[in-house]
Amino acid sequence: MPSFEVSMKNLEKLARRKFTEQDLEYAKAELEASSGDTLKLKSADTNRPDLWSEEGIARVIRGIHGVSKGIPRLAAKKGTKRIIVGASVASVRPFISGFVADGLDVTDEMLRSMINMQENLSENFGRKRSQIAIGIYSRKKMAFPLKYDAVEPDSVKFAPLEFDERMSLRQILQKHPTGVRYAGLLKGMAHYPLLRDAKGEVLSFPPVINSSTLGKVEPGEASLFVEVTGPDQQQVMVAANILAQAFSDNGARIEAVSSVYPHRTSMGTSVETPNTTPQKMLFQFGEIEQLLGIRLSKEETTRLLGKMQYNAKVAGTKVAVEIPCYRGDIMHPVDVIEDIAIAYGYNRIEPLETEHFTAGALDRTTTFTEKLRRIMAGLGFQEIITPILTSKQASEKMNVKEEMLELENPMTETYSAVRTSLLPSLLQCLSKNKNVECPQRIFESGECAIRLMAKDIIKLAACITDSGVSFEDVSSVLDALLRSLGLEYKVRAAHDPRFIEGRAGVIAVGGDRLGVIGEIHPQALNNWGLENPVVAFELNVSRLMEKAK
Repeated sequence: MPSFEVSMKNLEKLARRKFTEQDLEYAKAELEASSGDTLKLKSADTNRPDLWSEEGIARVIRGIHGVSKGIPRLAAKKGTKRIIVGASVASVRPFISGFVADGLDVTDEMLRSMINMQENLSENFGRKRSQIAIGIYSRKKMAFPLKYDAVEPDSVKFAPLEFDERMSLRQILQKHPTGVRYAGLLKGMAHYPLLRDAKGEVLSFPPVINSSTLGKVEPGEASLFVEVTGPDQQQVMVAANILAQAFSDNGARIEAVSSVYPHRTSMGTSVETPNTTPQKMLFQFGEIEQLLGIRLSKEETTRLLGKMQYNAKVAGTKVAVEIPCYRGDIMHPVDVIEDIAIAYGYNRIEPLETEHFTAGALDRTTTFTEKLRRIMAGLGFQEIITPILTSKQASEKMNVKEEMLELENPMTETYSAVRTSLLPSLLQCLSKNKNVECPQRIFESGECAIRLMAKDIIKLAACITDSGVSFEDVSSVLDALLRSLGLEYKVRAAHDPRFIEGRAGVIAVGGDRLGVIGEIHPQALNNWGLENPVVAFELNVSRLMEKAK
């Protein structure tokens, strides 16, 4: 969970009231430590990056205590300033948003707060700058329109922050401490992103570092330019809106800047930042009582939503809400109703006594799977447990290309999709244990997801590897397993690219396909770096349980 520091003095100034630790409950935060004026807070919610600063915490406190209500004011003056986005950056880091904050008096405390907010958003919400990187600049030193494009690594030189030496982009990644830290974000790219002003002066090398000339902010600044870059336009816009609201809370006048793209994006070809238009949502008034178990009047509902910075209106059976532009976490009425519960107070919700008393027990699927696990252990197999998340590459190593449920923003490619089969996990385990004496007999039971069926299923898979292992070795294990369940089965010859042609079959019970069995194809063994043959079978436990009734 993100941790960050705030100044109690600034927090109370922004909140317009005295701070109490109890206020943090409404902002989903905890006090970890305090020293003088500094409070170290820990957020309990990774979906609320707007709360990872003293401006965000103060905003919640103002709402809860009635200092303000509804969506906070963020009046962005329409300007003529533009960022021209080049086509060359489309495959590198395609999106950028920016705005100007005027009327500031940047003090040492404000500068510290800005840097903390910048780092919190970039490192946590931005996943160590891979999704979000932020740059803050002195407005008086630059000339619009800005140019954002991609260049060859050795074609441009500039002096990065904390350095006087002019360096190429490649040299920055090799020599500058910050460049070395984030070099992996640009690994394998032939061109690197660059932001320059109308005079050709470098502002920054996103997502790595600002220049020491235009990219350095010092106390006493009155006007700043703020930009956000990333691969996802919606995330970039949400981060920019969060920053614009924070600067506005500090008394800045916000001037919008337009990003002009060479092609149409999901938001258009000319996208203005910040986008202050609130998202609208409509849901049934009765859903509140249904989910929370409390009965609220329409007036009370409107008041509670106002406390949580929504503009709300209850008309008839409907609740209409307008959502602040910096809230990227609201995807469903449940999210809004959760905020109603927070404003109402969880401790005020009366617990209900249990109306139906039953003895606790494992469900049938769990019991049946446990039985299969005991049988496999009794047959001399060692159980392994692997993550349900895998990669498309692991599936492709089995000579198949499957439609998989993929994560939209994976932390790593290794865990970027939900597995459809347990066989890749078994072979991966064997590949990491090639130094272990053979024969190796392993199995696993666990969830898989079939995208085309849009459902989860339980599977069980087992394999044996040894220098002389054959189809008969694994088929005898399958026979022992299914006969111990009292099932009659058949194995029909089948073509399956994961197995050797002529040595693969479909396992059927009562005419229904329950799984596959065979000798793993040599190409798949090579893909996993395995030298000994491998035989395996895989069963659909969900279907097998129906047959075992």
